[in-house]
Amino acid sequence: MEAIDLIQLQITLEYALNDAGQLVSFPGSSEQGLYIVYRYAGGYMPYFSCRLPDELCDGLRNLGGDQSFEAPQTVRWLIQKYMPCQFDGPFVSEHLIRRPEPFEFPLVKKQEGLFVILEHGEPVCWAWSERSNAHCAEAAVETHPDHRRKGYARQAVAAWAHQIIGEGRVALYSYKAENHASQALARSLGAVRYAEVICYS
Repeated sequence: MEAIDLIQLQITLEYALNDAGQLVSFPGSSEQGLYIVYRYAGGYMPYFSCRLPDELCDGLRNLGGDQSFEAPQTVRWLIQKYMPCQFDGPFVSEHLIRRPEPFEFPLVKKQEGLFVILEHGEPVCWAWSERSNAHCAEAAVETHPDHRRKGYARQAVAAWAHQIIGEGRVALYSYKAENHASQALARSLGAVRYAEVICYS
């Protein structure tokens, strides 16, 4: 799959797009991005909220997608002339292209949609689909602080990916760029980076 296709898959997990290609938050969603920019091998792909005035969108386009990453305070200042704004990121967007084998997650049990590892009957690590639709899903994983560095998160995400890829869907995995533990987990599962993303909301 091309990076542009993967970006489109990811954005439609988080937002609806109106006829103009603008972001529309799903009812009750915590995703309230005003301006989201993906950086990929072919350049930059910006998305604008339907709440932004046209003149602000034009100003952001003129500023260029590179400035979203290189000068986020400038971008925030421009948006704040119209409405309150914070920025978050950059995040790394990757996808798992290999379906893990069952021997890679021997400790994982599935419980109510979660892929769980138990110790003494208590859950210590769990992975799940943070967002999901008919075409793709994005992983989330948590490990109890007392049980980190045991490889549990890798097993839980591997079990999750085994199911998602087995269903013919794309398995997405995203994390903050400075989150080295998540980066290492992604590398261990053969994840392939397709973009970085920054969000102004």
